[in-house]
Amino acid sequence: KNVSTFVICYPATQPVSSAAYCVDLTTGRTSVLPGDTPEVMWTKRPTSTGGRCSLQGVLKITPPCWAKSVSFHMNFEKSRLYSFNIGDSPTNNGWAGDSGSTRQDAEIHSYNEYLKVFRSDVGGSSCLTSNQNTVKTAMLIRLSKMQMYATNYEGFDYYKQDRGLFAFDTMYMGLNRVVSYIYGSSSRTGRGLCSVCIYFLKDSVRDLHQRYGGTRHGSFGTGPMPRP
Repeated sequence: KNVSTFVICYPATQPVSSAAYCVDLTTGRTSVLPGDTPEVMWTKRPTSTGGRCSLQGVLKITPPCWAKSVSFHMNFEKSRLYSFNIGDSPTNNGWAGDSGSTRQDAEIHSYNEYLKVFRSDVGGSSCLTSNQNTVKTAMLIRLSKMQMYATNYEGFDYYKQDRGLFAFDTMYMGLNRVVSYIYGSSSRTGRGLCSVCIYFLKDSVRDLHQRYGGTRHGSFGTGPMPRP
């Protein structure tokens, strides 16, 4: 006999936001250590390629049951090539998809100072937006189910709802690299991401956008994280 398991989130226990899970990619140090928490874990621990802001690793992010959005606060020094990659699939490797591994494979990544957003197979695997001169010194990306918001705190603000965006289940983040190398993408690395802090909110991207608008939406919660 199969027995279903249910996870119940009691309203009284739901926080406004979680603690931030932070990684310093100049030293490899972490706070609220990924690997010791069920929400943020390493799938590839940081390795050094030499030079400042060049440590590379991969995180697995699983939102807690009460969360409706996840925020990524990033600091950069001269983003080069693939300084970050956030994907729905463990085999995301940049440029729209994961070679057919899954249908839920929306992804966002940098390419030098470009910010590129690609729909999943569900949404047609097309490029949703490509913005140059965007990945500069800091960036916030906030994701909910089929919703996203991004700002660089220097005039770029992007809000979108689209069926091809993230399923908001388990997500992955490549740090100074793409998420996966398994389809011949081992050359898709980068440098320039110096730190990232990840935290969860009980409000969706759409709710926050309706409540606060563009600029204030970007500063809601913990605000820009300090540079390492």
